[in-house]
Amino acid sequence: MAEVSFPKDLKGSLEKGTWIGDGVHGYLIGQVWQGQAYVLNVWTYRQTSAEILVTEKDSCLHHLSGADRIIGVVFVTKSEDIDGAETAIVSLPLEVQTAVSGPLFVVCGIKNVLKQAEASFYCYFKDGNQLERLREHPEFTLFGSEFVTFQIKAQLSLNLQLDKDTSSKSERWGEKLNKVFRNLEGEASSGCYVYGVQGTDIFLSENDVIGTKEKIETVKDFYAFITSKQDSDTRHKKIMKTDKRPVMVDLYQQMSGTTGRFAKPTCAPAIQEKFGRCSSLVLTLPLDVVVDAKDSEPLTTLMERFSTAIIAQLRAMKTCVDLHRCKENEFHIPEPFHFSIPQRHTCITVVYPRKVPDEMLEKRRCFLHDKMCLGQDQPVFRRANARLFQGQLAAGGYIINPHIGLSPSAVQGGKTHLVQGNYAYHHYMQDHFDDDKWGCAYRSLQTIISWFRLQGYSDKPVPSHKEIQQALVTVGDKEASFVGSKKWIGSFEVSFVLDHLLGVTSKFISVSAGSELASKGRELAQHFDTQGTPIMIGGGVLAHTILGVDYSEVSGEIKFLILDPHYTGGEDLAIIQKEGWCGWKGINFWNATAHYNLCMPQRPVCF
Repeated sequence: MAEVSFPKDLKGSLEKGTWIGDGVHGYLIGQVWQGQAYVLNVWTYRQTSAEILVTEKDSCLHHLSGADRIIGVVFVTKSEDIDGAETAIVSLPLEVQTAVSGPLFVVCGIKNVLKQAEASFYCYFKDGNQLERLREHPEFTLFGSEFVTFQIKAQLSLNLQLDKDTSSKSERWGEKLNKVFRNLEGEASSGCYVYGVQGTDIFLSENDVIGTKEKIETVKDFYAFITSKQDSDTRHKKIMKTDKRPVMVDLYQQMSGTTGRFAKPTCAPAIQEKFGRCSSLVLTLPLDVVVDAKDSEPLTTLMERFSTAIIAQLRAMKTCVDLHRCKENEFHIPEPFHFSIPQRHTCITVVYPRKVPDEMLEKRRCFLHDKMCLGQDQPVFRRANARLFQGQLAAGGYIINPHIGLSPSAVQGGKTHLVQGNYAYHHYMQDHFDDDKWGCAYRSLQTIISWFRLQGYSDKPVPSHKEIQQALVTVGDKEASFVGSKKWIGSFEVSFVLDHLLGVTSKFISVSAGSELASKGRELAQHFDTQGTPIMIGGGVLAHTILGVDYSEVSGEIKFLILDPHYTGGEDLAIIQKEGWCGWKGINFWNATAHYNLCMPQRPVCF
């Protein structure tokens, strides 16, 4: 029996939407595997028509990762039942119907009765023009651990030439560009590309795995094989077993062989020489494609996923170049960015023009928020929001999210409430600066500011100790002699700097003894559920960063997820986790007699 799984926040967002008229109002994005349909995201439009359906389909496909695809539609009706969806589906344009491959067709039916919308998900078996409804399944199952992520990077050169005497040059440059992009798409679909796995001597071609005689049938087998090869390289020995990093892939073009459109000709090549004046233009495209492949699927399907994702990104790049042309022969370089949608467990790729600042792309971001039924209270598609894959370091070499991969805290009947999004781990002795024994609060503040940067709330750099001190002098909290000193700061100073540099306000919790923190479980849980920012806690002579709590409403037992800025070693995740520099701590971690202040930064409302 087929089932449909979907995120709860997606259902609520669709029910809050404003829909004009009955009919199909968008596409469901997700994956279908072994009779299970996973709805992960949507691409919607307020009004509907056959023309909109076709054009929006292409726009939707340009933003998908290599695994996600269109698996159904959003159907809005003022009727009390959803039966009209079946007629609407079979009457869709053929181009739209074929966008949903396979026999399963998912429908999100929104009953928009008396301005009170109710969304339900249904799965249909489609056989030609016949539809059979299977069942409704109103739950979401997280399945990310069953996927292997591949990231393909390459630099593709576009070489264009235009005769000097050509009329209507602006139009001709566009024609030349269209032709070059079509050629690149042809190469991607022809099977002439070969994919090399970084850190190994393994290559994937259209029909073979080159570099091994072992029999590899599934994506899971392939991932296990290449990670075992990489483990022999000392650069990879610090990888935690729970750290499932993306497989980095280089792109090569096969220049010899007998298959594909680019096979060598049997005759001798002919060279044609042409003299004349012409204009030339060279663009380098930074191809960056992400493909999530089900670990149990056959390896033979991986090449198709790669080529499909590359073609989709080339088309998105072409659209970006057309929309942001500077002059007749000047173009912005299109750059792809990957974004994780909060609570949707999916990856969206957006191509932005290089050197065009985020401030000038607000209309584009608003468009994306609207299409995916996202609120406009927090950034999702700013460049700083770009997805950081497991194991990646932030600019400057800082470890991102060192809490990922930790064992559970083991609070009996507890519920975990964690920091939302990405942050960088700042600690003693980084940046070639010795702050041992006095700079812990400064480092905690740097971690908090990195969170606001990586969530897209600010593009200001993380301040140095001296810049933090200068900010406190500027706001009148410290004397001028404070700059350049080794004097401590506390929770209130942290809030002053956040307000001055980022415009971020903070709330506080104060306790007269560390043992009293056990009674603050509900307040801390609410902070992480609603704000999701790291908390700076200062008490006695020490400062730490709280990343989350595991709290039992029944017993009151609580454990704290602590990021310790007193670490002085290198950026070794295995040591940081094993030695407890990032880990779960009980109430006894705090000094029972020390006074503590907790600075809890609040999210700004913006997008």
